[in-house]
Amino acid sequence: MKFEEKYINFVNLKDGRVEFNTKDVFVSYAQYSEITSSFTADKIRVPSEERIGLEKAFRYGQPVSINTFTFWSLDILMRALSEDNKKLSISKVIDMLLRNSSINPGNLSEISGDFYDASDEIKNLTVGLRKFISLEGGREPELCELYIPSITYHDIRLIRLLFLDLVSPELLHINELKHISLFLKSAAFKDDKKFNVEQLNELFSDPDSFDGEYVNDFKKIRDNAKRNRDSLRDLQKATRGWTNPKLNISDYLQDAIHLSFCTDSQIEAIDRHAKCLMSVRKKFGTITYEKPERYSFE
Repeated sequence: MKFEEKYINFVNLKDGRVEFNTKDVFVSYAQYSEITSSFTADKIRVPSEERIGLEKAFRYGQPVSINTFTFWSLDILMRALSEDNKKLSISKVIDMLLRNSSINPGNLSEISGDFYDASDEIKNLTVGLRKFISLEGGREPELCELYIPSITYHDIRLIRLLFLDLVSPELLHINELKHISLFLKSAAFKDDKKFNVEQLNELFSDPDSFDGEYVNDFKKIRDNAKRNRDSLRDLQKATRGWTNPKLNISDYLQDAIHLSFCTDSQIEAIDRHAKCLMSVRKKFGTITYEKPERYSFE
């Protein structure tokens, strides 16, 4: 299936080509609705007295260091884009720029007019943030674009990584894949297997050494974490300063603690979303761009 020089669903595909790796490309509206359902407002409620070990999860935002000039540039941009004295947040401005640079180069839909023109390099580097699906029904198939950060977001870091693994696994790092594998085996929070700090270091250095079985039921994983919440907190406290920081063991333990507070309905939503992504993952289309011609002035 090939689309060139067209505007489809407000996505500028000029000079681009959307390719599917299967003939069975059609996705139902029910699947599309589930894929695009958002977890951004579905915060996991944890009583304040229970937030020990979850400090990262419950502070506002993530710490990012930028130099003063970059901050000033964003601040001026934020002021210029604000309307009726309603000041946009820097997070909102950055999100709009990111969306535009990957999804719709040349047209920032959330701001009137042509605001940002992505370079050819950005267009090619950000193809992993874009997926396309073909909706069945109607006289002609409808091509829809998906923004990967939106369809893979979740409050819990490891659930985000799991969703990303189902959509764009090439974007994951090796340690993140290790975390997903261990998480699906309830490693470090199973009733029959307790770990000390030294064993944790060995486990995360060589995840294949763990002989646990994969659990495809998120409720069971949640229940394992819930029953072992206290031991997870003890482990997290013990690992501070005593584990290889590159292994991110503390973050893994925090994710398990965080999951332990999910309600049944939240777990069902995770399970439903993961299964839907898995069912359509081979139907995703990707966009490629032809390399621009290089001119010589010799």
